[in-house]
Amino acid sequence: MTRATVAAPRFGPQALDRPLRQACARLGVPVTEVELVRAVANAVFRVPLAGTILRIASPAGRLERARKTLKVARWLAGIGFPAVRPRDDIAQPLVVGDHVVTFWDYRCERPGRAGVHEMAYLLRELHGLRPPFALPAWDPLADILENLDDAEALEPEVRTVIERCCAAVKPRMEKLTFALEPGVIHGDAYVGNLLRTAGAPLMLDFDQVCVGPREWDLVPTAVNTLRLGRPCADVRGLAAAYGFDVTAWKGFDVLRQVRELTVIAGVAPALTSRPELAQEFHRRAAGLASGDLGPWSPYT
Repeated sequence: MTRATVAAPRFGPQALDRPLRQACARLGVPVTEVELVRAVANAVFRVPLAGTILRIASPAGRLERARKTLKVARWLAGIGFPAVRPRDDIAQPLVVGDHVVTFWDYRCERPGRAGVHEMAYLLRELHGLRPPFALPAWDPLADILENLDDAEALEPEVRTVIERCCAAVKPRMEKLTFALEPGVIHGDAYVGNLLRTAGAPLMLDFDQVCVGPREWDLVPTAVNTLRLGRPCADVRGLAAAYGFDVTAWKGFDVLRQVRELTVIAGVAPALTSRPELAQEFHRRAAGLASGDLGPWSPYT
């Protein structure tokens, strides 16, 4: 395998020091108060002293996506939809070099995961909304290629495998006849993107919100069952609560493949920042090359 060119980790402590310091300066708290929550496609920090969650994306080319995410979140807040809220008392997004920082209200999270029934309720409500502004059209294959372009370190052979898989599934995806009416979709709908609070669960992560097939939001739960060993009851529960079984729909296998490619490529921007994440990424990519994806381990 050809050795990839390794870039400086964009989510490493050295790279994040400057954006964190500038973000904390806006909050009026010392940088020692931040707590890392996770770093996968974005770096997320908790700042309890300031009642804030910091979300840091990179490269700065993600600025337009950050602006859209904030716009969607403000719209949802304005209509009372149960979702995380941006800090509108702070000028944002903040661009610091190659990083884009957004500021969100901190909410105490209850232990455990939200359920698929709760997610189905939120998705049904979201899918019925009509925003007063234009949203991008669903284009998951373009998102996959964008993540490959943003990769910190990616062997040419691995990129070629993913690109070939995208090219193979594209004509099948373009021929799909969807059963549900298109509309506003979350784009990355799984229970990990629900926040359990003392009240009702809140939806979060609006990076992928767009206009597209509602079936797409029902696929991640099935993929998590197939690849991550989540309970089969999750798939049945989501189908019952939402009112549509995406796994029984004739186009499911196509969207399953697209979702798998999306999840694999989604961590490409952080490969040198998280060596343990890169290991799982390469294991999944090897499964693509061999045609045997097998079970996955979660990205952590």
